[in-house]
Amino acid sequence: MHVTNLPDSILSLTSYSYLRNLYISFIQNKNKTIRIIKKDGKIIAFYVFSMGKTSYISKLNISSFINLFLNILQNPKFIIEIFIQLYLSLKINSFELEHIIIKKKFRGLGIGKKLIKDFIMLNKQYKSKAAFTLTSNERLTKHYIDNYSCIINKEYRFNNKKFYLIKFKFNKN
Repeated sequence: MHVTNLPDSILSLTSYSYLRNLYISFIQNKNKTIRIIKKDGKIIAFYVFSMGKTSYISKLNISSFINLFLNILQNPKFIIEIFIQLYLSLKINSFELEHIIIKKKFRGLGIGKKLIKDFIMLNKQYKSKAAFTLTSNERLTKHYIDNYSCIINKEYRFNNKKFYLIKFKFNKN
């Protein structure tokens, strides 16, 4: 689901086994919560809520690394994106919306809105004052700002691509 719906994601350049191991580690990690939406018994959307930092490198095995390396050789712009991801993952040590994925044929049906509302409620349960997410999607950035009172905490520009570190601010109520 990750590779199909997020083909431009750095993680999609690794391997299915890497992604499988990564998501299994998310499920087993007490600092992560995965919310899933199913239809007819199949996952159609999910997000990962994280408290603290995520180590993507520790799950990288040799075959996944080789796959990533070969994909980078075909498209060197991903080198910059990897450094952005690593740099930002070192800086974000708070509540984070790490991955939100909705299968393409189910987009525009309010599923994303439902997931974001759940994400906000989860943050309030933990008495979080703020949470972050990273995206290069300008339309999604505008949506977060317009509908959830988010702000652009930081903007990064690499290789003619913008990345936005979005900050969700929460009331104490």
